Amino acid sequence: MTVGGGTAKGARRRTAIAAAAAALVLSDGPAALSHRAVAARAGVPLAATTYYFRDLDELAAVAGAALVDGWAAHAQQALDRLRDGGGPGAGRGAGFATAQAAEGRTVGSARSADAGRTEPRHGDRAPTAMGDPGSMGDPGSTGDPGSMGDPGSMDGPVSMDAQVGVGGPVGMDDPAAVLADALLPPGDDAAIRAHHEHLLALARHPALAAAVGEARQRLDEVLVALTAAVFDGLSARPVDPALVLAVVDGAVVSAASEARAIRPHARLLLTILISALT
Repeated sequence: MTVGGGTAKGARRRTAIAAAAAALVLSDGPAALSHRAVAARAGVPLAATTYYFRDLDELAAVAGAALVDGWAAHAQQALDRLRDGGGPGAGRGAGFATAQAAEGRTVGSARSADAGRTEPRHGDRAPTAMGDPGSMGDPGSTGDPGSMGDPGSMDGPVSMDAQVGVGGPVGMDDPAAVLADALLPPGDDAAIRAHHEHLLALARHPALAAAVGEARQRLDEVLVALTAAVFDGLSARPVDPALVLAVVDGAVVSAASEARAIRPHARLLLTILISALT
């Protein structure tokens, strides 16, 4: 049970601390979560974190819920663009940026030793409608400034506003791109790998994992609506969004472990799945 936060000011501070905890897990992984690290990230005294959150498990619980809210918002944006007749262009990454935006922070660029590895291997090239398979971001680009950490393109911190919203819409002539945009985090291969590494690391942090599991229903509701919209008129039977998500997760693992470009590989496998189901 939380303590503190009985006033409007207290509620705002509690929300800011929770957002900082989520942002810390998002950027540095679950192992980085501590009262001291969260206090530093939120810019509040250490005593404030223990005042509003009695122990680390309680802090982890609100961080996990905030993470799922960010993932759901990211997928919801893809669904909204689809309903508006657009594709996975403007607004990319805003859902994943929820925690950072809430605490008023910028996201620094993170350099990666293998950032230059952008071209897929032979046999991994997706259909032309998906854009340039060598791109880590929007179709036709060679480096995604929309990443949470675009290696090599910027030397200092850059605001999330400057990192999202690049590239044009793809539209429903490319349903695989719509699904990939909704289910993959924004950014280049390094950002996608880091995101999935953090997901796996949740298994070593029961409080965080439990919080994500409890909040998962909000994400599932969006994914059910998104999958129904994408497959509307394409498939005679309902498509389980868990299957689509499993294909994307599998694409990340196989591409990352075989030095393939992740985003185009995910689109390729989603195209194969769509073809099999329609």
